[in-house]
Amino acid sequence: VKINVTSGNINAAGRLAVVSKDKGGISITYNGDALFSDFASVDKLYGEDFLKWKAFSVKGVEAGYGPVYAHIKGLSLADFYARVTLNEDGTLSLRKIIEDETPAVTGQPAEEQKKAEEPETNPTKTESETAKNLDRDFSVGSITLQGGTIDFMDRMIKPSYSVNLTEMTGRIGGFSLNLDKRADVELRGRIDNHVPLEIAGKINPARNNLFTDIS
Repeated sequence: VKINVTSGNINAAGRLAVVSKDKGGISITYNGDALFSDFASVDKLYGEDFLKWKAFSVKGVEAGYGPVYAHIKGLSLADFYARVTLNEDGTLSLRKIIEDETPAVTGQPAEEQKKAEEPETNPTKTESETAKNLDRDFSVGSITLQGGTIDFMDRMIKPSYSVNLTEMTGRIGGFSLNLDKRADVELRGRIDNHVPLEIAGKINPARNNLFTDIS
């Protein structure tokens, strides 16, 4: 992970079930609500604020592992700060906080190092495979934002553009990754605490069919 978490609290109310399967492995399910409060994180490289909030509420969770799925009725984020970059390839920086680089082993012959990097014939389920499964069965009913600050940089346009968005409030509609559903975006705020701002459009955060049309 490319960030360091400096504080945070978790409260959950619901039902957690862990079941051992006949052919090995386990099945885990959770149904309920969760609250993540007083969260703060900094990036490892510069030690600057990356993502923080006062309260992040997750309502109506139906999630499981074996198979992997997650259906959430609603997300609510209050008093938050985020440093967000829209990369040249259209991806958001928030999706790249997981380090996926495989460090080279120094002093190891090139042939042995190449062999070590090759996947096993019958590998166990990896985190990347789990993420792909979640892409196929993940949905959110709605996302509500209140009292946020976003340091935003757009690298898709040349020259790149950066802006400080403050007092951000609004709503992002429901979406489902496996149904390739686009979500309506309606946000309001100010630029540097002064100029009124309205953002509207549609987004699709699916890994294989990313879509952004906002103005």
